[in-house]
Amino acid sequence: MSKLAKVSIVLLGYGAAVGLGFLAGWLNDLRASAFAQNSGGMVAEGDAAAFFVVTGLAMIFPTLLALFFLRSAGWFWRPYSWAMLILALTGPLLEMLGAALHAMGPSAMPYSLLGFPVVVRTFSVLFLSPGDFLSALIAPEPKSRRRLLIAFAIETALGLYVLMNLAFRGRFM
Repeated sequence: MSKLAKVSIVLLGYGAAVGLGFLAGWLNDLRASAFAQNSGGMVAEGDAAAFFVVTGLAMIFPTLLALFFLRSAGWFWRPYSWAMLILALTGPLLEMLGAALHAMGPSAMPYSLLGFPVVVRTFSVLFLSPGDFLSALIAPEPKSRRRLLIAFAIETALGLYVLMNLAFRGRFM
């Protein structure tokens, strides 16, 4: 298969993922149209959340296909696996920042914008954890595979931490 065909297939996959995201947002809008009169902003936020979650999850497949096409490129896997490991290490650091902001309570108001990266990073666990695992299955080199599995373990532990916070503390961070 030519490089152009491979790139085209991956780009079509990304386009399909965005299309699925728009479909999810539209379906959410149809479902919540009865509430739109009184809570338009909340419905719009639900539409955006549906779009981003479905698009992000659907983009895992064309990304994995691109990684599969790059399997023979050893020059790619070393920096990629290091980048994913470093990204995974940011998760616990940002969760500690979120816990510190939560512990500060209302006195943290001047620093409340620091909580935004915490929320974004926490939600990214949904995509990064399976992505790290599947990337490790595709990776051709043992060292790259090991780094990706460590990143997967960190992301999974972070996801479990967030779930435990929601289940037992009733809070996100």
